[in-house]
Amino acid sequence: MKIAHVCLSLGKGGAEKLLVDTLPLYVKDGHQVTIVQLSSILEEATYIDTVLQAGIQVITLSKGGFRNPLLFFKILNLVKKIILT
Repeated sequence: MKIAHVCLSLGKGGAEKLLVDTLPLYVKDGHQVTIVQLSSILEEATYIDTVLQAGIQVITLSKGGFRNPLLFFKILNLVKKIILT
């Protein structure tokens, strides 16, 4: 199964830590997991390294802020790609 999680950024926080801890278990069960972060502005390097080592793809949509309305269209196109491939 293909699983995509959308988050603001993989920065230090409870939800982000939960993703970093649980998504490698999904990969071990045979799922294809992708994390889509809206911005890299707050990302934590150790979180990125952990998920990449687990075989999880990380897609960053912006290097700027989270409030860019064009991000909606980027997410929409990305979801279409994930579903169709």
